[in-house]
Amino acid sequence: MWDYPPNVSLYVYGDGRLILQAYPVIEDDPDNPFVFTRRNGLVPTCKNKVASDDVRALIRLMIEKHFFDLPEKSFAYSTAALERRKLELHTIAVDDGKDRADRTFGVGKYGDRDESLPANFVAIEDALARMRDSAFPPGQRPCGLSLGIKFGSETSD
Repeated sequence: MWDYPPNVSLYVYGDGRLILQAYPVIEDDPDNPFVFTRRNGLVPTCKNKVASDDVRALIRLMIEKHFFDLPEKSFAYSTAALERRKLELHTIAVDDGKDRADRTFGVGKYGDRDESLPANFVAIEDALARMRDSAFPPGQRPCGLSLGIKFGSETSD
């Protein structure tokens, strides 16, 4: 799964299925800073498939770029939603049905520091973006509505 601003998720399955979902963005809602964590109800959803070789190439790239060695910052950003207009969160997560690993990085201001994405994380995001854009060309995304996916509990679609 790749979560990226503004509240979009790309799900890549081992068999080549891709699901692209967009979640509502509520700008400047002081009563609901955690709106992005609610993934229920119907959301715009695009579905397509890529070759299994493309998924294997993505996995090889993640290994080559040492995805699992990237620092884990999710815990540090757990309060970032309160400052979401200053920090955009990017997450890549892997779930094999038993174990889950994810890495989250922020772009923008966090506290008094400027945050950016590590180069190896960017390389993986770029590969995911190419996969997304080849399966769902920008401006030509024939989407319908489906239930929002709860990552890690969705086994089929």
